[in-house]
Amino acid sequence: MPRQRLVIVASVIGLAFMVASNAAATHVPQRPPVIVLDSGSPNQRAVWGTFCVTVPPDPGKSVYVTLCADAADDSEPRRLSVVRPGERITIAFRKTKKVRGIVGVYKRGCEDEPPRATFKLRSAKTRWVVPREFRWRFELSIFARFETRDGRSGDTEAALGLFVSTTRERGL
Repeated sequence: MPRQRLVIVASVIGLAFMVASNAAATHVPQRPPVIVLDSGSPNQRAVWGTFCVTVPPDPGKSVYVTLCADAADDSEPRRLSVVRPGERITIAFRKTKKVRGIVGVYKRGCEDEPPRATFKLRSAKTRWVVPREFRWRFELSIFARFETRDGRSGDTEAALGLFVSTTRERGL
């Protein structure tokens, strides 16, 4: 799969020419928090789709920077975490103090159909039990608003891959 290219659009509260100097020197990452799926196997990192992040100003500056980006190609997960039906998984937003959102669980390749399940994200770590009737490949489509410990805030879309099987070896 080709690497994602991000198209970045920046908007600033204040003067437009300050974006480059403030964004280049900012003390926090200019992206959403890392999202991982913990299923007892190696953790899987989510693939970002669209996101907007507001970055706080550096000390002594007063310009906030909001960066928005969109994946130029399809943002499907490149990997699948193998889990068992009825097993508990955890979606975690690293270094994040507040998360509110929703996850749609779609059968892989059937993203235009209604989700097979949905669940809410109410904290930086959310646990979910894979339904016992689930089998095959699924995509967890995430939409969430967040506030990180370092002052970033915004929203993000991301995706994780899941392979539900009773016989496959657990792993990534």
